[in-house]
Amino acid sequence: MECPNETTLSDFLSGFLSDERRAEVREHILCCPECERVLAAGQSSGPAGPAVEEEAPLARNSTIGRYVVLALLGQGAMGVVYAAYDPELDRQIALKLLRARGQEAHELKQRLLREAQSLARLSHTNVVAIYDVGTCEEGVFLALELVEGATLAGWLERPHTWREVLRVFLEAGQGLAAAHAAGLVHRDVKPSNILVGNDGRARITDFGLAGPPNRNGKAVSPASEDTAAEDVSTGALTRTGALVGTPAYMAPEQLQGQRADALSDQFCFCVALYEALFGVRPFAGHDPEERLRAMREGRVQPPSTRSPVPAKVRRAILKGLSYDPADRHASMEALLSALQPRSRHTLPWVAAALTVPLLFVLVNGTLTRRREVQCQREVDRLAEAWSPEHHERVRAALLGTRKPYAADVWEKVSTALDAHVTQWRTLRMEACLAAEAGENPSAWQTTTCLDTRMWQLSATVETLERADEQILEKASQMVGALEGLTVCRDAPALSARPQPPDALRPRVDAARRRLAEVRVQLEAGRHPEALATTAALLEEVRTLDFRPLEAEVLLEHGHLHGLTGKHKEAEEILYRALWAAEASRDDEVVVRTWSVLVWLVGEQLARADEVDRLAKHARAALERLGSERAPTITTELHLRLGGMLVVQGRLEDAERELTQGLELARGLQGPDSLLAVRFLAQMGRIRSQQIRNAEALELFREAQQVRERLLGPDHPGLAVYLSNTAVALINLGRREEAIEAWRRSLRLQEVAHTPDHPSLAGPLNNLGVALRKEGRLEESRGYLDRALAIMERSKGKDHPDTMLVLCALGQWSMDAQRTEEALEWFERALKSVQTALGPQTPRAALPLAYRGLLHLRANRLREARSDLLRSLELSEQVRGKKGASGSSTIRVLSEVELASGNPKLALEYCLKSQALDEAAQGPAAPDVALGLICQAEVLLTSGEPRRAVPLIERARDIHRQAPRDRSDSAWATFMLARALAEQNPPEAGRANALAQEARVELEALGARGHRKLKALSDWQRQRGTP
Repeated sequence: MECPNETTLSDFLSGFLSDERRAEVREHILCCPECERVLAAGQSSGPAGPAVEEEAPLARNSTIGRYVVLALLGQGAMGVVYAAYDPELDRQIALKLLRARGQEAHELKQRLLREAQSLARLSHTNVVAIYDVGTCEEGVFLALELVEGATLAGWLERPHTWREVLRVFLEAGQGLAAAHAAGLVHRDVKPSNILVGNDGRARITDFGLAGPPNRNGKAVSPASEDTAAEDVSTGALTRTGALVGTPAYMAPEQLQGQRADALSDQFCFCVALYEALFGVRPFAGHDPEERLRAMREGRVQPPSTRSPVPAKVRRAILKGLSYDPADRHASMEALLSALQPRSRHTLPWVAAALTVPLLFVLVNGTLTRRREVQCQREVDRLAEAWSPEHHERVRAALLGTRKPYAADVWEKVSTALDAHVTQWRTLRMEACLAAEAGENPSAWQTTTCLDTRMWQLSATVETLERADEQILEKASQMVGALEGLTVCRDAPALSARPQPPDALRPRVDAARRRLAEVRVQLEAGRHPEALATTAALLEEVRTLDFRPLEAEVLLEHGHLHGLTGKHKEAEEILYRALWAAEASRDDEVVVRTWSVLVWLVGEQLARADEVDRLAKHARAALERLGSERAPTITTELHLRLGGMLVVQGRLEDAERELTQGLELARGLQGPDSLLAVRFLAQMGRIRSQQIRNAEALELFREAQQVRERLLGPDHPGLAVYLSNTAVALINLGRREEAIEAWRRSLRLQEVAHTPDHPSLAGPLNNLGVALRKEGRLEESRGYLDRALAIMERSKGKDHPDTMLVLCALGQWSMDAQRTEEALEWFERALKSVQTALGPQTPRAALPLAYRGLLHLRANRLREARSDLLRSLELSEQVRGKKGASGSSTIRVLSEVELASGNPKLALEYCLKSQALDEAAQGPAAPDVALGLICQAEVLLTSGEPRRAVPLIERARDIHRQAPRDRSDSAWATFMLARALAEQNPPEAGRANALAQEARVELEALGARGHRKLKALSDWQRQRGTP
């Protein structure tokens, strides 16, 4: 065979060739001294040793660390790459294994750890993600994102238009720019180190040669042995004088043994892009020395065929291929901006320009360079919001909190801010150049939009620089809330806010800067401070007579009132915001205001019957606005509407809404984001209500694991997702696992916060309730008391959330047989919620239902009936008469009527309860089992045990499949014992065994089981059985 080109030899080294092709190359290398020499040059930065030595790949199902090998993906002289499975996180990964042998082991380990450290500092959609790194007997391994697709080299083997090729390179360039912004240089940019996924997205990979971006201007002879001046951070991996990279794509300074920097990466990138677009490498030569001469003399090979690539693109590439790094583009951002193709429409003066004298061309080139320099300065000035000084202050502030999760937060926040600023710089440079050249009439709108986005970034960074424990906890959320940038480029006319007259602009811009600070404070949970700012802004805007700004301020002011529990005031303010936005035709604020009203009225004020009307208004306004103008607002609306539909029990509608929102969220922020996690959690709630508990647990765990990857394992933001997981475990009967999940949730909050912090109230209440249901009353009470104290101190005695803890304490007192104490708790809860939300609030349904149950236990049947009917009436305001929210109340009404001697009415209530639960949750729901037992009790009281038996048997089957509450399942067992003993002929033996089984279960519940245990004992005594 002919000598393989250097790309093929490089792919041979990296393990990207197929087995068949690899064998061919191997056989050729053994017989070709020239190829051995080239191969050795390509290996000089890696481990020494025979390039052609092969080892048998690991067998399928072998393990490395916790990872299970699935298949060999590639093999090279430096190691192997496998497809593998991560059982802990339930996902496939790419597992890169470098084998260490003899004296090279230490250097090899350093090389791989270098790759791990480099990648770990990056989190960007166009960079392959790193998950883990470790050592094993075979050497060192790296767990990476498994990208299904091909290398760029493989992708280019198929025909593509120049626009498709350029798109893929621009995406890869974004990843490279993010690396540079994070202080990394790749050093080996080439097509085989770029992956193109089946989703079409390009990702930079193989950062094994990456190092700091410092330029060492001193040329060093390749033969030099002197390493005394070597940077400690680079160490033995990139010794001065070593040929680092792939010769075919190297920059001249790399070929001469100088240190590579970001401009060297730019050169390598342009070599690969030139080759991809024009079918030939830019510099000819049989060896590196020949190519170096061609570079020095500027001899670029012409395209192999006539090319449709615009001259503008070719000029940008040629500039990146300049021999002197100082003559290249100032940065990758500048190169990417210059590569953006012009519109397909040909400008009318292009043909005439061909006849312009050479002097004009030279002058125009000078002007172009000046524009680039001017735009670069403008971008640098505006991007000072995330300068190295800001970078260091944020790092010091976050780490200065000394919380165990602070380092994780800093790493992820800094990476996200680096990527955001990199993208901002690229888009801003592009818009500036287009505006200066007069190429894009809407470029000014793009720059205005981007500059507004910079206000939000600046406010975020300033807040992070003053980080305390609260800011640390919210930091990732704050950065995640930064508005997207591409909409400024893709739809600039739609993304810009309404602009004031020139005379008002300075004051309006100043107010909008402060509003950006308000939104950051809102995300940070600094609601009182934000509210004080909006109150001051309202006074200012009254003197401006600019309605769009008035609407923006009122919206934030109303939202903050809602977040601080002032719901009635919030509703009035939000409607004022709506009228101001409508009057100024500001559709974006109209949609945002309707969206907040959906949350306020539907969730906080519990007026669910009004949500459909509000949702129709919101959707109509969004249709007028166009979802492409406000993708973030659209996503948030899907989330709020989906959540309300879950509350209303309209699960199919909710799933449709949330599925659409999840797709948008992943498109906006990638497959794993804090926003996507919120949708996963809501989908889990749907599966829980559908009694698809295993699927619910899977969704909750996925949400928890994604959030853990994004925030770190010690972040208190995991607490609520652990609580969701615990609920799913309870529904599966895995109670001890659930309690442990709640304990971990509480531990995370206790480590992160002071003992009386508001965030502890939720986990304390959840754990207290779970332990109560297990009969562990003494342990439970301590958690509930702490939860109440924190809730009353942080939210007030009359807050709806405080009411929930009061009800939990009332249930505890009922289980402890403290009837009067329980009554006090329920009456406090009722007074609390009615004081906060008014006497007609649907939130009063819960304490009324509990008080009614307590009256029934005390045989106060008239009072019980009154409370229960009122509770049912309020519940039906939320979901209507066909909603299942009142089914438990209906079952208690059945008990009241049975105790009152009305078995017919009691049976009607039981049947109604079962029908509602089956319609809402399906026939296998635990609540359906309670409806079946309800009917069975009426039938037993009416002397019809034979009719009761099949109902109870079905209820027990449901309890076995979904063992939610041990008290309920024990009671069903006792009911079956009664029915079998009382039927004719009786089944005394089985009945006695079942009665004993129920007794054991109830005794295990301690005081909580006493009431039902007494009923069982009385029945046995009456029958004369032990």
